[in-house]
Amino acid sequence: MVRHVQGAFEDLSGRAHEAGLAQLRVRVRSAELDVHLDAARGVLHGHAMGAGARPPLRAMGHRARQGERRSHADGARGRMRAVAAPGREVARDDLAGPGAGRDDHGLGQHAARYVAQAHAQAGRAAQGLQAREERNRTEPYRYSVVGSEKVALGRAIGTHLELEITNLTRTFEELRSDRLTRAAELLGEAPRVWLLGLGAEEGLARYARLLLARLRHNVMMLGMNGNAWAEDLAMTGPRDALVLVTLEPRPRILKPILSYARTTRMNVITITDRNYLLQAQRYSAVVLPCHVSSFGLGPSHTSVASALRLLSIAFAAYAGDTALQRLEIISGIHEELDDTE
Repeated sequence: MVRHVQGAFEDLSGRAHEAGLAQLRVRVRSAELDVHLDAARGVLHGHAMGAGARPPLRAMGHRARQGERRSHADGARGRMRAVAAPGREVARDDLAGPGAGRDDHGLGQHAARYVAQAHAQAGRAAQGLQAREERNRTEPYRYSVVGSEKVALGRAIGTHLELEITNLTRTFEELRSDRLTRAAELLGEAPRVWLLGLGAEEGLARYARLLLARLRHNVMMLGMNGNAWAEDLAMTGPRDALVLVTLEPRPRILKPILSYARTTRMNVITITDRNYLLQAQRYSAVVLPCHVSSFGLGPSHTSVASALRLLSIAFAAYAGDTALQRLEIISGIHEELDDTE
C-alpha cells in the first residue's frame, strides 16, 4: 500500500513538472516574438520619420510596451531556470504562484492539490502499518486480569507473580485481627480439632493438620477414611473446633456435614473465598476470607495456604509455653527415630 501511494505521488509530481515546463516555454516564445515585432516596428517608424524628426507619442507607447515585454520575458526565463532545477517543492511553487500565466494557473493548482493528497495518504498508510506492527508485537492479554478460559494459559512469569502478590496483599489488608485472635482462642479451648477439605482443598487441610499437630494434641482429619463420614462425625462433640477449607466447586456432601456440625455444637472456622463469605457466616463462628483470583485452572490457593500458616502462628502465640513444649517433644521423637537429616 505504501509503495503504491509513493508511486502515484511520484507520477503526479512528474506530470505536473512537465506541464509547467511546457507552459513556460510557450510564454517565453510568445514574449520573445512580441519583443522582435516591436523592435521591427520601431525601426520602420524611424526610417519613415527621418533622422532629426521627433518620435510621436504612438512610438513612445510602443517602446514602453517593448520594455515591459522584455522584463516579462526575463521573468519567464528565470522561472524556467527555477522549474528546471531539482526539487519538487520549487516546481510546485512556480506552477501555483502568482507569476504563472492565467491559462495554466488552474492546472498547476490542480496538480499540486493531487500531489498533496497523495502525500497525506502515504503518511496515513505508513502510520497505520507501524501501529499494526506494534499491536502484533504486544501480547493482547497482558493488560487485563480476567478469568476467561480462552486466555488462561501462556501467561508470563511476571504477570502470574503480580496476580499472586495482589491476592496476598488484598487478603491480609482486609483480614481483621480480632477474627484471627478469636480463631486462635477457639483452637486453644477445643477438646479436639478437626480439619476438613474436599476436592483440591484436601491437601491444604492435611497441611494445616500437620502445622497444628506440632503445637497441640488431638488434631485429626475429618473424612480421612474415604466414605466413613458417619464414623468420623460420631467422634465429634460439643466445643470441638472444625477448620474448614472450601473453595469452588463445592461437593454436595458438604451441606449435610455442616448441618450435623451445627447440631453437635462444633465451632466452625471457615477459610474460603470472598464470594462465599455471607453463606459461610450462617454456620461459622469465624470466617477468614481470601482473594483467590486466577487466570484459569480453578482458584488460586496461595492466599489460602498463607492464611492457614498465619492461623497456626496465631495459635502458637496464644498457646505459649504449651506449644513450645510440644515442639520439643516432637523434635526429640524425630531424633530417636532418626528419620530426618
